[in-house]
Amino acid sequence: MERWYQKRYKKARKEFKHKNSLEKLKGMSRIGGKVLKPVGIVLDITDNLSKKTWEEKVAGMSVDLASDGACTVAGAILGSAIPVPVVGTLLGAAAGAAVGSFLDKTDQKGKSRKDYAKENLSRILKNNFSG
Repeated sequence: MERWYQKRYKKARKEFKHKNSLEKLKGMSRIGGKVLKPVGIVLDITDNLSKKTWEEKVAGMSVDLASDGACTVAGAILGSAIPVPVVGTLLGAAAGAAVGSFLDKTDQKGKSRKDYAKENLSRILKNNFSG
């Protein structure tokens, strides 16, 4: 008896064989997006678990997840605005990368915009929610 995932695999493999290169690239980007989103979320959370206080942990996770969301939104807006499938996807990815680069760019003190946001949010949490 064949299991549901075996049928799905066979169907996907058959469809993949009959597509041209651009259609294959588009299909692989969809699969990559589905896999990479949860991985990014897990990394954002686990990267901040080593912080000392709960305020720093919450602030770090919040800012990292929000900045990832901003990159995704920027890429989705530009990618959707361009009607050519692969071109829209590539330009959307470039826009998302540009937003990420902007947020991670460091100043003379070696701190990024994300670092400043984490510090400010952590300070707000300490001032308002610590006992």
